[in-house]
Amino acid sequence: WAGHAGGFQSGLSYTRMLPGRDLCFSILTNAIDGPVNSWSEGILSILKTFESNGLPTARTRPWTGRWWNMWHPCDLVPFSDRVLLASPGEADPFAAAEEISVVGKDRGVISLAGGYSSHGEDARLVRGRDGYVREVWLGGQRWVSERRLKTEIKRKYVK
Repeated sequence: WAGHAGGFQSGLSYTRMLPGRDLCFSILTNAIDGPVNSWSEGILSILKTFESNGLPTARTRPWTGRWWNMWHPCDLVPFSDRVLLASPGEADPFAAAEEISVVGKDRGVISLAGGYSSHGEDARLVRGRDGYVREVWLGGQRWVSERRLKTEIKRKYVK
């Protein structure tokens, strides 16, 4: 790779080029102390994850989207033989990604997870009458769309 960083009053930039891949990207921030180097490392990690994991299959493709619980969101990202749980709030969302091995229609097993998570437990998709996925269960945790979570929070806590 080749790169260049630059600064100017109230701003910072960082450009990276990946020779042989016909790819170049620049990050601009309106803060002279913006973490552009960390962001660029995160982008490179995302690109590497997609390059090394293969395209989704018919079996893994339904396991997708951003899902929320009371604590944070997670992104289900399907690849050829597994689904990764990316952390969208991190500079490198795949750094500590948990993995789901899909074992059947709308069923999986959490095959890689951290110590405080649900390694070895079931994962499943719950569909509505229209066939669309409405909930994701990872171990004992229920994940829903952002809209649904907002509705549930308002119903429980806003008086």
